[in-house]
Amino acid sequence: MSQRLTETIRESILRQLIDHAFSKRQKELDALWPEFAEEVYQDVYPPDIQKKMSALPEGFLKKSKSIHVQFGGRDGIAGVTMKNERRCASKYFDSWGVSVAKIYDEKHPLTLRYKALTLVGKTIKDEIEKASQNARAVMNSVSTVNKLMTVWPECEKFIKPHLQLSTSTALAIPMVELNKTLGLPPDTSVKRK
Repeated sequence: MSQRLTETIRESILRQLIDHAFSKRQKELDALWPEFAEEVYQDVYPPDIQKKMSALPEGFLKKSKSIHVQFGGRDGIAGVTMKNERRCASKYFDSWGVSVAKIYDEKHPLTLRYKALTLVGKTIKDEIEKASQNARAVMNSVSTVNKLMTVWPECEKFIKPHLQLSTSTALAIPMVELNKTLGLPPDTSVKRK
């Protein structure tokens, strides 16, 4: 008897497949964001401003890991996250009341870099969505784990852990004693303890 391919098993296999295919690229992108945020911080607060900010009394300026800036126009507001908390001050407020530390024009190098990093992230997200849809279609075309292994043998290492080793379940109740208690004749065709 084949094991049923449940939604839980499908989602587990899908997560492993997506992680296998995309985690390296996603981690590489994730590592670039704090570096970019540090560049933005250094641009917004040059060393002379940072020195003046650090001379202010503790609590005068908020400390934050993220800094909000506006990249290339009204719709480009972004919070970029640094590795460590830093003192921050905001100069501008957008039409929604969100404070931004700096407004960059459309052609500023940091705006262009922000758009490039965002595009890479969107590309990865779109590829994950498409791959997920296609993988779900394959997995939804079958109803058992064994059948999935047959139609998609390339995924064996992701499917195999979900195969049941045995379809029989050992009973915790000693059958000989149970039969005796219930007054049933012993089954001599099966060797039991």
